[in-house]
Amino acid sequence: QGKALAKTDIKLESVELVMKKAVAINPSCHVVIAGGEPMLHPQFFEILDEVASHDVTFSLLTNGSLITPDCAARFKAYSKLTRIDISIDGMSKEVHDLTRRGSFDATMAGIETCVEAGLAMVIAPTMHSGNFHEMKDLAFFALRRGIAFKPNRMVQTAMRPHNPLQA
Repeated sequence: QGKALAKTDIKLESVELVMKKAVAINPSCHVVIAGGEPMLHPQFFEILDEVASHDVTFSLLTNGSLITPDCAARFKAYSKLTRIDISIDGMSKEVHDLTRRGSFDATMAGIETCVEAGLAMVIAPTMHSGNFHEMKDLAFFALRRGIAFKPNRMVQTAMRPHNPLQA
C-alpha cells in the first residue's frame, strides 16, 4: 500500500514455499488472501489453487470490483474458502470514493454477484472521519442481504499514517 512500497506481485513459487512452511508449522492454519487488490494478480486463481491444495481454510479480502458470475462460481468450488471480505467504505459513491476512487458501482455489483451465488461474505469498511456517518446505513445494507458487517481495525499504513477518526 502506498507510494513508499514497490508495486510487485508475489511469485507462485513463493506462495508454494510459504504454504509448505506455514502448514509444516501449523497444519490447521487459516490463510487470508489480500493485497492491494489480490484479484489483479495475473495468477490469482493459481494462487487460490495452491492454497486450497494444502487443505487449509482461507478467506479473501477484496474490493469486490472484479467479481463476476464466473469468478463467483469458481469461488463456490473451493470447499475451504470460508468467506469473502469486501472493502466498501460508504453507501454513496461520493463517500466510498474518498478512499477507493472509482470502484463503487463495480464493488456493489460484486457484492450482489456474491449474494446471488450464496457465498459467505463480510462487508469490511475502513472507518474514517469522511464516512463514519454512513456506517449505520452500511450495516443495515449488509443485514438486509444476510451479509456480516465488520469494520476494519484502524491501523497506521503508508497511505494513512494517522487515525483519520481523530481528525
